Amino acid sequence: MEEHGRNRAKKESEEYEAEIAGRCRECGIQDSQYHILIECITKRLTDIRIDTDTRIDMYIREKEEDGENVTFHYAVKKFIENSIRSEKLRLGMWEQRDIEKLSELTCKKNVAESELNYMRREIENINSIYYQGCTKLMRKKKEWIGKIETQIQKREKRKGMTTGRNLEVREKKV
Repeated sequence: MEEHGRNRAKKESEEYEAEIAGRCRECGIQDSQYHILIECITKRLTDIRIDTDTRIDMYIREKEEDGENVTFHYAVKKFIENSIRSEKLRLGMWEQRDIEKLSELTCKKNVAESELNYMRREIENINSIYYQGCTKLMRKKKEWIGKIETQIQKREKRKGMTTGRNLEVREKKV
């Protein structure tokens, strides 16, 4: 599982260290799952978000080219993007209140069962694209955190070796 800043911060005992550990190692903003999936402005993550949005738009455009009414699709996209729980919805963590709110925005009073099934299927299809994008975002963040941690470990190891060599040289001079 990806360890974002808030999870790293929980492991620190001192308040200052926890605050530092809780920051994104790329942009310096408070790190969290929300930060990774929605707001981190680093090019790597922004490119993945743009790609995901493009895939959503292409999916909707294909439906429209097939002659389908895509008003519902755009409503789902807008709902996911503008929700205060956007990162949870993108991960497929819909709560009953989310479904009720979306249905208030998009449904007529009496909807046939077949139409409801279609709407569910389309929400799942759109959500699947978002989920794939989230998975890429988390994987990319994990990759570069791993690289950063490896660099830090190497730097600390070199410092330790340098300090040890300096002590040996000082002892010989005395």
